[in-house]
Amino acid sequence: FLLLLIIYVVAVLIVQSVTTYRADLLSDQTVVSELEDFFRDLPRAMWTLLQTISGGVNWREVGVPLNAMSAWTGCCFTVFICFVYFAVLNVVTGVFCSSAIETAQRTPEVIAMSVVSNKNSYEKNLRQLFAKLDSNQSGNVTLA
Repeated sequence: FLLLLIIYVVAVLIVQSVTTYRADLLSDQTVVSELEDFFRDLPRAMWTLLQTISGGVNWREVGVPLNAMSAWTGCCFTVFICFVYFAVLNVVTGVFCSSAIETAQRTPEVIAMSVVSNKNSYEKNLRQLFAKLDSNQSGNVTLA
């Protein structure tokens, strides 16, 4: 939900800037055309922002026309990308991993399997140790 809210707010800001830029008669039509591909309306803008953070579209392709339109808008877009990548997605990943680890530690079957696995490992190590100590393969270990 947090990610959707962030995408929505940034999309509103960018669509407003693009709409204002399109209304200006002196604006570069090549830039307007590129911007309309990505930000012609709010749903398209949200889709574009989702694609930029999920690898569907290279965020540089989206950022160049935004920066050509306005340095402020280009900077906002870059801050959005950095914030989502380094803050939001890392927090979500951390919470998911923490929850998975806690669940695995509380499950009795997992704990029992871990104990059995450790027991088997200790038993194997002890058998190897006694096999090395029994140099004449008599089945007995004596102190010499």
